[in-house]
Amino acid sequence: MLKRMLKVASVTILAVIAVLAPTAVAVAEPVAPPAVSAVSDTTVDLGGVNLKSYCQYHGFDDVTLLPPKDVYSWRCHLDGEVYGIDMYDACWWQYRRPSRPDFYEFKDPYSWYCWI
Repeated sequence: MLKRMLKVASVTILAVIAVLAPTAVAVAEPVAPPAVSAVSDTTVDLGGVNLKSYCQYHGFDDVTLLPPKDVYSWRCHLDGEVYGIDMYDACWWQYRRPSRPDFYEFKDPYSWYCWI
């Protein structure tokens, strides 16, 4: 009688496993990650950067664009010397808040903008 009860119990357990196994496998299958946007929904484009005003505010004569005239070619100049521009600082100065610089097109030196 005990053998029969064990046999019935094992058959019942196997039946439950057979019914639930496909569900467990379906849940365990990997799911493709959602598409990631280049710009977050919470990102705010603050606008461009006025490098001429930035340089003059910091005591330089003006701003100049050196060859090869890409986004990294901007310099402040004073008495014939040129000085690099910290675009993070320029964004902070322009918008009076922590912000980040970025550009739309590397070959377009006028494509700088700041965002938070």
